[in-house]
Amino acid sequence: NRTLRVRGVLIEEPQPLHLPYLWAAYRRSAFAHKLPADIQQDEFATRLARAYGDRGRAWVLSATTPSGMIPVGLMTAAVEQHRLYPHVVWFPEATARNKLEVVCRFFETVGRMSLLLVIAEPKDAVFYRRVCRYTQAREVGYIVGYYRDRDGIVFQSHA
Repeated sequence: NRTLRVRGVLIEEPQPLHLPYLWAAYRRSAFAHKLPADIQQDEFATRLARAYGDRGRAWVLSATTPSGMIPVGLMTAAVEQHRLYPHVVWFPEATARNKLEVVCRFFETVGRMSLLLVIAEPKDAVFYRRVCRYTQAREVGYIVGYYRDRDGIVFQSHA
């Protein structure tokens, strides 16, 4: 869809050049659910790798912002055979459009090589239904009680 291809999006594996952006996101609580608030900068990379290393794969998601092309999120994915179960941590500077653009691009690129399965909370289902409008991803069902007191809504790529 031309609407989402006008602006730049970059999906790449984490590299040392991303570390200042990841550190800035950490300082603004982007990783508060996984990392304590008192980490020093010199131990940050090690602690981040330890916190997310069990996921299997990781990508830094960059998009065009008023400050130029900068990282706006960190996507990690658990790997099971040919399936990936992605999870994204958005940085504070990510706009709604950035989020839509990078997730659509992720589904269109990584989703062609591996089957992506997103199990979304009901509050996120509207976003992923919109992703389905712009990509060949689709909603395939739900898992009762996946989030303890809520169902998980399942979306998959076209791989």
